[in-house]
Amino acid sequence: MRSGWLPHEEWLKTQDTRIASAALLIENPAGELLTVKAYYKTHWSLPGGMVDAGETPLQAALREAQEEVGLVVTEEEVSFFAVASRSSDKGLAHQYIFRAVLDDERLGQIVLQQSEIDAYQFLSRDAVLASNEGFAWSIPHWAHHRPGGYVETRIVDGDDERQEAVTQFVGFGS
Repeated sequence: MRSGWLPHEEWLKTQDTRIASAALLIENPAGELLTVKAYYKTHWSLPGGMVDAGETPLQAALREAQEEVGLVVTEEEVSFFAVASRSSDKGLAHQYIFRAVLDDERLGQIVLQQSEIDAYQFLSRDAVLASNEGFAWSIPHWAHHRPGGYVETRIVDGDDERQEAVTQFVGFGS
């Protein structure tokens, strides 16, 4: 063993543990984004949720889309959009965002998960930017036509709402 080096198992214990979530940016052919409102959130977000043990972020995003809005989306229909390193007083997390464009016929088959999702809406970029609603970081990022890439955010829980601000962004090809 080299001087100053810990055995691998001991070194791992010194590292941050980060949970992960995944979400799916789903657009219709008109370029509008599907947003959902979970009953327990103060803001609109994308269909998505936690990555379960033994599951990849892509598998989680596809599973969550099926659970929350009843849409079966295949791996072949999605592309990678972004990964976010999110920090808050509660800890650190990674969020993986994937993107899919689905036709109106499939989007007409949306069925909300009654135990979690109260409502959904399709929003244009202009509607997001003009709105006073609260949104997850990824929605205004999308609305500003920003490319995918690496994002760092900071989550602050206020008295009556949660706010998440982008603190760093590195786009693909930057």
